[in-house]
Amino acid sequence: MTIEFCIKGICKRCSIAYPPEHEVSDQLQKVLAKVSKSSEKTKTKIVRLFLIGKMWEHVHSIATYGKSEISPDKIFFKKDAEHAMDCANEAWWTLNQIIIDSEKGEFKTKNE
Repeated sequence: MTIEFCIKGICKRCSIAYPPEHEVSDQLQKVLAKVSKSSEKTKTKIVRLFLIGKMWEHVHSIATYGKSEISPDKIFFKKDAEHAMDCANEAWWTLNQIIIDSEKGEFKTKNE
């Protein structure tokens, strides 16, 4: 869920609308277009976040509710949770990079 919120936060910061669903990674294409003059580092972070978002979007409901009457704690292990946390931390840092870049004026945050 944190990954989703970071992606939605990036969209909000860039004045890009996003759907109310969990799957919002596709909106990062619009973010890339908006930050086209940003550093290669920032653009790479956004592309990585697209990959991370896509990877975890489909896992969300299984991790929350389980699958085929098998509870999530039987499906996901500690190493899975650690990997999810690493991805969530990367999403958070990407959001922070977007905030820093927008405050430095590297791209417009309003639709103009």
